[in-house]
Parts: sequence; C-alpha cells; structure tokens
Amino acid sequence: MFLKGPLVGMLVFGFSAACGSSGGGGNGGSGGEGGSAGGSSCEGEDGVVSQPGDVFPGPDGCNTCTCDESGSVLCTEAACVECDSSLACAQVTTCVDGLLFPTGCGPDNCDEPIGPCDVICDPSLICGEALTCVEGLIYPTTCGPANCDAPLGPCEAECDPTIVCTQVLTCHEGKLYPTGCGPANCDGPIGDCPDEPCDQTLACGEALTCFGDDLYPTTCGPANCDAPIGPCAPIDCDPNLVCTAIIICVDGQLYPSGCGPANCDEPLGPCE
Repeated sequence: MFLKGPLVGMLVFGFSAACGSSGGGGNGGSGGEGGSAGGSSCEGEDGVVSQPGDVFPGPDGCNTCTCDESGSVLCTEAACVECDSSLACAQVTTCVDGLLFPTGCGPDNCDEPIGPCDVICDPSLICGEALTCVEGLIYPTTCGPANCDAPLGPCEAECDPTIVCTQVLTCHEGKLYPTGCGPANCDGPIGDCPDEPCDQTLACGEALTCFGDDLYPTTCGPANCDAPIGPCAPIDCDPNLVCTAIIICVDGQLYPSGCGPANCDEPLGPCE
C-alpha cells in the first residue's frame, strides 16, 4: 500500500466513499484513467471519483486520505491544530514545544512562534513596575527577562515617564536625580551628586537652613540629600518659622534653633 503525505496516528478505513470495480464494468476494464488494472475507484461525498493511489484532503481539512486498490479510503489521523484568534491573552512570551510565542496563549490564539525558546523563564512571576536594564537591554519590570518579557530596546535609549517613583533624590553615574528612579522615568539630572554621603530617609524639621552659602528646605541641610533651593541671603528671613529647639552652628556662628539665621534669629556667639 502506498500513501502520500504524512501519516500520523492510526489509519481510518471507510471514509464515506462508494467503491466500484474498475475491472469489468463500472469505470472500464482497464481500471479507468489514472487507475491500475483490477483496482476499484472510490467516490467521495462530493461525488468526486478517485482512483487507486490518489491522495486527497480529508473531511477535517487537516488530514489526507488515499484510495487504495480495494476501493477503501485510508485517512491519516493527525491531531488538527485549532486556534481562536479572538482570545485575550496575557502579554508575556510563552514557550510551547520548544518554540517561543508572543503571548501567554502560545499557539492557542493563532499566533506564530517568534523563534526557539532560548531562555527558561516564568511568566507567572510578580515583578515591580520599574524599568530594568539587563545585558544592555531595557525591560518593563524589575524581573528583566526572568518573567519572559521581551526587551523594550537598548538601555541607553529608553525611559518611561509613566513610572511611579519614590520622592527621594538618587545619585546615578555621578548625577543627582529628583526621584528614586534616577533617569529611568525620563527625568533629567538636577545637578551633580554631593561629595558628602547623605541619607534620604532622615526625618527633618520643616525649617529653612543655611549651610555654607546655600539655603536648604529642611533643618537637615544636605544631610538628607536635599538639593539647595537657592543662596543664603542674610536679609531673607522669616520670623514666623517654627524651628526645632536645638542649637546649630552656621558659618561659624551659633544660633538658638535649627533654623539658624533663616527665622531671623541673631547668633548667640561663635561656635566653640
């Protein structure tokens, strides 16, 4: 028996075909055009007559069938792939049978594979919503490629202005940024990183403080990584400020509160 096309699974006999002898009568004693002597033709449900050895599509549109010498129809029984292009799928890459698909549905939503699976990843991971740079590529979450996300592009060219960032100053490559995201949320630097170490978690008093020639928005001065808000000006002071009850040294002079001269207090004397 000779069958054209792939044969997968069991062969199914008798696919709704009428068979007629081509040996004497029927389609002629010579076996009919395209047939072999002594064979029997097969007639399908659509009225099309096939000769022994002919291969034609099966009723499922996926498998193939063959008319054999006895007039029987033999069909392959491969599993037909069914998909639904209307499926709503998670936007994560998924590995199915060694192939990488662009969504969590794999091939179920009729997507074509985008290549072989190269990286073992877990699309179920819960990741932070922050851009992450891994091996020169920027990813949309803190997981990088570990949760099967595809990169957005090269690190140096991509940022996301919609990121929600902590409101603390951050030093990145020598530049000071206004949030914890650094440049990842497309913010530009506000200056150079301070030379002295600082701690943005400090709880500071709500009072202006002068350090050196610069005015800071809290009693911590630059100690909590705040950037100065302008130069110190002796005539610019606010007597209504509520200041912490601590003695502080500013420019070599001792003041009775954490405001220093910012609340118009006079110095008590030189710092000892």
